[in-house]
Formats: sequence, C-alpha cells, structure tokens
Amino acid sequence: MKKLSLIICVLCIGIFLYSCKKESKSVNTNNKITYQNLNFKNQATNLNNLKVDEGGGTIVEWDEWGRKKKQCKGWGLCNAVWFPKKDTNRVSNYSASLNFDPLTGTYYIDILLSEPMPSPIPEELLNIPIDENFTIFTKEVVGRDLIFETGIYQFNESLDEFGGYRIYLK
Repeated sequence: MKKLSLIICVLCIGIFLYSCKKESKSVNTNNKITYQNLNFKNQATNLNNLKVDEGGGTIVEWDEWGRKKKQCKGWGLCNAVWFPKKDTNRVSNYSASLNFDPLTGTYYIDILLSEPMPSPIPEELLNIPIDENFTIFTKEVVGRDLIFETGIYQFNESLDEFGGYRIYLK
C-alpha cells in the first residue's frame, strides 16, 4: 500500500511538473518580440563627441515610432525634428546624432540599439520603413534642409555594439 501511494505521489508530481513546463513554453511562444520590446540609445547624451561643423551637435529626435500609412502608429519612422544646440535638458523618447560622411557628401543618422536584438531576429524588425518623405529643417545648421526619404532601411548588425539602422538623408 505504501509503495502504491508513493508511486501515485511521484506520478502526480511528474504530471504537475510536466504541465507547468508545457504552460511556460506556451507563454514564451506567445510573447512576440516587437519594436516595443527593443531598447535604443538616446544619443542626445553623447553631444560632447560631435563636430558641429559636420552636422554633429545636431540631434534628430522623435517621440514615437510610426508609419504615415498607419497614422504614425506601428513600426516605422514618420516624423522627426532637430535641435542644433547642445541642450541636454531637452528630453525626447528617441534621438540620434546627425552625422556626415565626407566621402559621399551625405548626411545620415544611426538609430542604435542599447542591448542585443533578440535572436533569431523577428522578420518584422529586420527593416524599418519610411512610407513618405519628410523634411527636417536643418538649413541653419548644415546649409540646407534634409529629407528622410521613403524606403526600407535594413537592420545592420555591425553598427555600434548591438547594431541598428542607418538612414541616409537627402
């Protein structure tokens, strides 16, 4: 009788552990990785290393992700503004420094992750879309206004420590 009780007890514990393990697996697979799970560097804190005469010191900021086709909601970029001063008191959700590539004569921003991208990278995060051109008014700083062009910008693992997205401006 004691053996039968022991076997039943062990069997119940095994069933309990199996069901908990199965439940935790289903919870993990239902936790879909989206852009909201990603953490990006706020580059407004790195102003001291930027060269103002090459566009550095200009911070491009935006408050939310979004696509024009989705009323500036979802994963994409639909607007941004610039701040040419070394103003660390201004806080924005997201920011990137404006950089200049002297070889191509092109300005760009790097949107950098502050921690590793989940592996494998979810397909929806491989690219960041811009549905419509939009302008940032930088004439005062770089001599002309710059345009974020419509396009799909790919995730680049080699940018900075954890990768990111490089967007060239026209």
